[in-house]
Amino acid sequence: MAIVFGLLVIFGSSCIAQERAKEVNYPQVCYEPWGCFSMAPPFINTGHLPQSPQGLGVRFSLLTRGSGRRLLDLSWPAERYRGVFNVTMDTRVILHGYLDSGDRPWVQDMSFKLLEKAEQNVLIVDWARGAASINYFQVAANTRLVARMLTAMLRKFMQIGAPASSFHLIGVSLGAHIAGYVGSSIPGLGRITGLDPAGPAFESTAAPVRLDPSDAVFVDVIHTNALPIVEMGLGFEKPCGTVDFYPNGGRYQPGCPNSIFSRILGLLQGTQWIKIMSCNHLRALHVFTDSITTPCPLQATPSYFPAVMHSNSRHVTQPCDGCVTMGYDVNLNASGVFYVRTSGQAPFCAV
Repeated sequence: MAIVFGLLVIFGSSCIAQERAKEVNYPQVCYEPWGCFSMAPPFINTGHLPQSPQGLGVRFSLLTRGSGRRLLDLSWPAERYRGVFNVTMDTRVILHGYLDSGDRPWVQDMSFKLLEKAEQNVLIVDWARGAASINYFQVAANTRLVARMLTAMLRKFMQIGAPASSFHLIGVSLGAHIAGYVGSSIPGLGRITGLDPAGPAFESTAAPVRLDPSDAVFVDVIHTNALPIVEMGLGFEKPCGTVDFYPNGGRYQPGCPNSIFSRILGLLQGTQWIKIMSCNHLRALHVFTDSITTPCPLQATPSYFPAVMHSNSRHVTQPCDGCVTMGYDVNLNASGVFYVRTSGQAPFCAV
């Protein structure tokens, strides 16, 4: 009888707890036509809600071979895109991150190399206004609305015949998580490349909050600054893709100011603090961009987490058993964790 009574007490307490949970009014905001955003779990990671669409100022630009940069308007009906978007070609989508924009030289460099590599659509997502706040956590929250707007754009392309499998989203830092949100909304999305996905506010969160392997048919991730923020790290530490690469161990990159002395010296020489802080973090971007047209692809060797972060394996110059090419021409049947050694500047294969 005592056991039965105890079980009834536990069951009753559980029901009360569930009812109280239902009564919690989590902050939310709604924007037409993008729907509502709530801070209910699991989206408690930033402590903020997305700013308005007007506040984000999202712009979409399309580039193809032989054409200039064309601005696209989300308000256009799908049929209007037929004259500018080729549904028979693959589409690469470039997504920048915090304190960045779609007009930076690296975006142009990546775009030109993509078009040099193959005849394809290159879509640039510029959300500079929404990424400009000094409040990183507000910017991180803004990624959710940027993702819904990009999802709407890609669905219009799908309405005129583009298959989801033809989309390849290339996200830098916070842009990697935007890509993840889009992928979770578009079943069968072909590929996501995460270039040192942002760690602060995303590390150790649930899969719906961040980039994860289920967000596309293939998710490849390059980690170059996988350290906690207290150790000056900006990247995501744990594996979060179908295949995860950790160049030089994934924490510190050659050629970056990785000691207190070198950072102070850089400041004294006039280098901006943001450039010093982001050198390791943005190395993933530069390594990937170099890989698009490099004559010497980087061969990565199999490893496992977290041992890969302490590895000091030799540089591999020839194909080997179990090795995988890192970057644009990654083996699409690869999976697991890999180590690769690089140099401190392009060409990164010159070790």
